[in-house]
Amino acid sequence: MLVVTPEDLSKVTPSKYMACVVAAKYARKLHDQKRETTQFIEEKVTTESLRRLCANDLNFEIVSRRMSKKKPKSLFPEAAS
Repeated sequence: MLVVTPEDLSKVTPSKYMACVVAAKYARKLHDQKRETTQFIEEKVTTESLRRLCANDLNFEIVSRRMSKKKPKSLFPEAAS
């Protein structure tokens, strides 16, 4: 059984939350590969993705989001009186 600590994750990514996002996206990719082919993965896809992430076998890139210059719409518009 694989035990992954937050310290293990912080070694390969800027934060443990980003590590979870990267591992989840890779797990989805593994799941799709497993479904399309007859490739056998011994472990669960989440365990495999975390193992590869901790071993620094995954290449990922952090892309910053562009902020829109438009003013965001209010979720709660003021009531017209």
